[in-house]
Amino acid sequence: MKILSYNIRGLGGKAKKKEISILVNKWKVDACCIQETKLEKVEEKLCKRLWGRRNLGCAFKSEEGRAGGLITIWNDDKFQKLSSWDSEGILVVNGIWKEDGKRCTFVNIHAPNNARQRWELWDTLTALAEQCE
Repeated sequence: MKILSYNIRGLGGKAKKKEISILVNKWKVDACCIQETKLEKVEEKLCKRLWGRRNLGCAFKSEEGRAGGLITIWNDDKFQKLSSWDSEGILVVNGIWKEDGKRCTFVNIHAPNNARQRWELWDTLTALAEQCE
């Protein structure tokens, strides 16, 4: 399984969208987690442009203020989404990896700069990890 994780620091420009698409296709990734998109709204059309191939699934979390925004895109031939949820700075996608039938969870994170908020994020992640055990 190949996963690309990229803090793009703003996905509004054409050059950054092209950069993601080139990386996704060059490395033939199975999933891509993008942080700090700074987008208020994400449409499937954008995910298709970034993925550059057919057979994709995607989930997103809009920006929070002037920061944040998460997008997770995956190869729909290899991963079957069962559920997803988000919280401040977190986008989680649960499913089945089709090649072996095992459960798989993508956790896309953008940690805040504020120390208190970062601790709250880690508490949330710890609780999530405990649920998976």
